[in-house]
Amino acid sequence: MPDLQGQAINKDSNVRTRHAGIELLRVVIMLQICYLHLAIYGGFESVAAGDKGSLRVIYWILLLFSRCPVYIFIMITGYFLSTAGTKININRLLKVYFPMLFYSVVIRIIFAIADGGIGKPVLIIKTLLPAVSKQWYFMTLYLLVVIFSPFLNLMIEKLDRRNFLILVGVLFFLFSIWQPLSKLEPMRQVFKIENIIWTEEGKGLYGFIYMYILGAYMRKHKFISKAEDGTTKIFDKPWIYIFIFLILLVLNVLLVLNYPDKRIEKVAYYYDHPITVLQGVCLFRIFEMIRLEKHPSIARVIAFVSAGNLGVYMISESSRVRDLLWTDIFNISDPKFYNGRFWLIKMALIVLAVYCVCWLIDLFTRRVLTAFIRRKKARSH
Repeated sequence: MPDLQGQAINKDSNVRTRHAGIELLRVVIMLQICYLHLAIYGGFESVAAGDKGSLRVIYWILLLFSRCPVYIFIMITGYFLSTAGTKININRLLKVYFPMLFYSVVIRIIFAIADGGIGKPVLIIKTLLPAVSKQWYFMTLYLLVVIFSPFLNLMIEKLDRRNFLILVGVLFFLFSIWQPLSKLEPMRQVFKIENIIWTEEGKGLYGFIYMYILGAYMRKHKFISKAEDGTTKIFDKPWIYIFIFLILLVLNVLLVLNYPDKRIEKVAYYYDHPITVLQGVCLFRIFEMIRLEKHPSIARVIAFVSAGNLGVYMISESSRVRDLLWTDIFNISDPKFYNGRFWLIKMALIVLAVYCVCWLIDLFTRRVLTAFIRRKKARSH
């Protein structure tokens, strides 16, 4: 499936190499996405909402620990694609679109066979146009970000550190400060966003471009100038980001559990929530510092696993598969599920099972398509 991230160009050898730490981060955030789908679609959210004790606290800790994977994925895109030049790359676009089309068609065919019919003609049209019909909102936005990336790169190349940091600060205020404050009392009486700006809770193109620019900034600069000029080493240590991440997590959980305006729970789901964005930056920096040059075999395994991430997403997040997984197979909306001592372990095993099965399907698919293409080329010659 599309492999646009986790790669850097070695200028001396002109050879593509992978950043093992960021590849590992991609695997981690895909597991987080699987967990979020289990929690929200599988019924943990509804059970926790009716609980007043420890279950509700655990739900929010796990949710807010895992709330930033989508934005991190786009940060990674900005981190790497921001150095890919200012020319439109058709092959790069096709690497995103063709897997979308493939999975859209194949999944529709499989369920048409299971249902004994294709269904309404409009479903066929939607299947053949997965990007504009929003078969996967993330993939559509990802494709749009890739389309816009050369133009964004043109701007990024011309920004010096000071102006780049100002731009990031303005975007942070617009999307991560102004918008959440407009939803909460008493600030919502002053802060308004209607007819001005709305990012679909961070799930719109605004938010994705915001994260692309943030990722590009992290590729070029440090947030603290002293860290950039080498006069301080504290921000070169992963423990400082782990510490900040945990502090932010605790702060976020306390806000959700204690803030008097209950709208805080909805705001906590926003991708562009300020604490969520800062957690994403910390998580990114932690994995950015993981270097495995001395362990190339481990790095290759991580890269091999991470190559199937978008396939896992498209399979598990297809609407019919999603209903099958979280409503029929792994539904955990029964409060009895949480009575035993090992329910957290059971949830972890469910997440791993879904990831592994979808990953194996994607691997099989890639292998079959690769073999088919090779045979076609061999016959043409």
